[in-house]
Amino acid sequence: MYAKWKEGYEVVEGIKITRSGDLHKESIFHTLFAKTFYRIMSHELGFSMQNSSDYKLLDKTVVAVLASLKEHNPFFRALSFWIGFKTTKVYYEVADRAAGTSKWAVRSLCKYAVNNIISFSYTPLHMIPFFGLLFLLTGAIVGIDMFISYLRGLSAPGYPTIIILLLIGFGITILILGIIGIYIAKIYDEIKSRPQYIIRKHN
Repeated sequence: MYAKWKEGYEVVEGIKITRSGDLHKESIFHTLFAKTFYRIMSHELGFSMQNSSDYKLLDKTVVAVLASLKEHNPFFRALSFWIGFKTTKVYYEVADRAAGTSKWAVRSLCKYAVNNIISFSYTPLHMIPFFGLLFLLTGAIVGIDMFISYLRGLSAPGYPTIIILLLIGFGITILILGIIGIYIAKIYDEIKSRPQYIIRKHN
């Protein structure tokens, strides 16, 4: 890492090749959960975070920039990518745990994932209008089917109308909540006060 820093890199990222003998101690759920989480984060950030870790060497300029950010719940792994300094990777194998076991329970992992996804991704909020439109589309399809059945004299009185009204009502409600959610995401962006650009060096 030091050699890479001497070459001019400002962030030297430690990337896990394997988890060595510790791998068999992790449950299938834990492994699947971690892969899904980092796949989501990689998609949102635009670069791969697979096998990423907090094991990094940072130039003092990078440390100063990270320290200047005003976020109360910073996601260090992602922020070290996001700030955009010259980055390289060093691959390493994680040695067997000398003693004890991992303290990362399912509850801790879920809390960690939710906090960090919310910190960098608005996908959950953007999905809400999609579900609203899905309800409206389903209501429209059921309405067309009911109308055709009515013309054929096959419609059941009362029941389809209630279903259509419920679907359309739910759809409109969820769609409105989704629009409100998008505005909340914009407000959240402003509150985080992340800089629009970062100056690497002052002359």
